[in-house]
Amino acid sequence: MAKRANNMARYSRGSNGLTAERTETMLEAENDRQVDALHSKVAMLKDLTIDIGEEVRSQNSMLSDMGGSFDDAGSLLGISMRKVGNLANSTNGRMLCYLVGFAVTVFCVIWYLMK
Repeated sequence: MAKRANNMARYSRGSNGLTAERTETMLEAENDRQVDALHSKVAMLKDLTIDIGEEVRSQNSMLSDMGGSFDDAGSLLGISMRKVGNLANSTNGRMLCYLVGFAVTVFCVIWYLMK
C-alpha cells in the first residue's frame, strides 16, 4: 500500500493540487474497500467460530449421554455374567445345558435369517 502511495505521490508532484487531492481520494477509497473486505472476512470467521463452538457443545453432550449408556450396558452385562456364573456353579447342570442349547439355537436362527 505504501508503494502505491509513493507512486501516486510521484505522479502528482508535477501537477496542481487537484491531482494530489484526487490521488488522496483514490487512496482513501481503496483503503475503505480493503477495510470493508477485512470486516466481512472477520464477520465470516466469527460466525464460523460460533458455529464450531455450538457443534462442539452438542458433540460433548452426545458423548456424555453415550458414556452413560455404555455404563448402564456394562453394569447390565456384569449382572448377567454373575447370574450365568451362579447358574454354572449351581448343582443343577441340567439348566446350564438348556441355557447353552438355547443360545446355540438363537445364534443358528440368526445366522440362517442373515443368509
